[in-house]
Amino acid sequence: MVCLVSRTGRESQRYNMGRRQVVGCIPYRYKNGDDGGISNELEVLVISSQKGHGLMFPKGGWELDESVEEAASRESLEEAGVVGNVECELGKWSFISKSHGTYYEGYMFPLFVKEQLELWPEKNVRRRIWMTAEAAREVCQHWWMKEALDILVERITSMRQHNKQDVVACSIRLRDETDWNQPLLNEICEEGLVEKVLQMDFPHERIADKLLWTGNERIIFSVKDCYLKGISVRLNEEKNLIWDAIWKSKIHERLKMHLWRMTANVILTRELIWQQTKWGEKGCAYCDSEVETGLYLFKECSLVRCIAFGSVWGCKLDKWDSGSMMQLVEDCLNPSTIMLEAGLTKNELTTFLALLFYKVWKFRNEIQFTGSFKMEVEIREFLVAMEEFKGKMDKRGEGSSNATFIWRNIVFEVDAKNVVEDVQADSEPTSWKMFESLVTIRRRISHVGWKLEWSPRETNMAADSLARFSLSNNVSLSLDEFSIEELPFVVLDKILVEHCSSAL
Repeated sequence: MVCLVSRTGRESQRYNMGRRQVVGCIPYRYKNGDDGGISNELEVLVISSQKGHGLMFPKGGWELDESVEEAASRESLEEAGVVGNVECELGKWSFISKSHGTYYEGYMFPLFVKEQLELWPEKNVRRRIWMTAEAAREVCQHWWMKEALDILVERITSMRQHNKQDVVACSIRLRDETDWNQPLLNEICEEGLVEKVLQMDFPHERIADKLLWTGNERIIFSVKDCYLKGISVRLNEEKNLIWDAIWKSKIHERLKMHLWRMTANVILTRELIWQQTKWGEKGCAYCDSEVETGLYLFKECSLVRCIAFGSVWGCKLDKWDSGSMMQLVEDCLNPSTIMLEAGLTKNELTTFLALLFYKVWKFRNEIQFTGSFKMEVEIREFLVAMEEFKGKMDKRGEGSSNATFIWRNIVFEVDAKNVVEDVQADSEPTSWKMFESLVTIRRRISHVGWKLEWSPRETNMAADSLARFSLSNNVSLSLDEFSIEELPFVVLDKILVEHCSSAL
């Protein structure tokens, strides 16, 4: 039984960012041949518009109570009177509705027609016509439907070529199945491959094909072997050693990832983008005096040299003889005695350089995308970050290479006196709800040497005002010397009051 009433109204329509969601379908079939069989000639079904004489494919709104495939099937039934199998999506398009002047989003699907109905909901207001894909492309009034039709034709053509290859593969036997079809092998195989095929024993019984994995000696597939096979073209012994050193280094995971990107040559410098696209400028984003290669940006550019020399250690990169990105990262991980500056240990210099490269890339992107840059501010930000990463490392387990940097000897000023007393108390917590949290806080604070001290709220009005503003406006704010200008006025006023009070 088929419903003979089309859905109307837009109360249940789907919208995405204000754009109505529309689903269309291209009904297709293969034309009957002269001998009564089905030919390979493709036919598609177009329909007329309700309000005009233009032709198009069935389409309509996607509603909330159905999937996108169900919507495509429903529109084909309501507008064209055909039923069939909805196949893989052809694509998604954004277009402007001629009648409403607003943007719509349209999805297109092919529908392989199984049945054509004599009665359908919109029979009295639409005409339906079967025609070739070429003719349909000429008469279709929507550009995005034409693009969907091109994709469908290309997909079907590709499937036919694949089927032809299957037929050829099945025809390499002689008709009497006594031996290989050598003339056909000579036609379809490369030179030298025919001899290898002829040396194989001819299977006189049909045997099902099997897939064999040749990526290892065990002939057993594994995801690891597949991954290694895929990246083998860019792996060599030198890179393996450096990558192994990167992942075993005792620096932050984010810095490890940045060093890996440097050695893998995936840092999107201007020179690399130009190589891939032949578009854009190649000069350094900071100084524009040389081509912006990875080696130039992280070693030769005046930006990295100023930041390195402006640090408390006064590191002079111009004394280094690193001639490639690989050598630069290797010198970072295994610095020689000559490279150690101002009494730095090997691990401190590795952390310093890894953070330097990471920050230089961040500063370079600020120049690239905002055009603003203040050297003294960036050097201060780098030094603050370096002080954080320079902290002692807390090893997670004996012999583990994983490490994390933590602050030590920190005093937390808390204006909640009851909380401070509960944390500092020697007795077990009496509150069952807070028992686990308090025990965890006590253990962590005693382990790293942190302290909690009670501070009256009146002595730290800036922090109190900042916390109140964050809670009332559901935002996250932080207070430091670099972001003070971005704070709301209600917080800045408290800071000004504190400064004035301290000056009296």
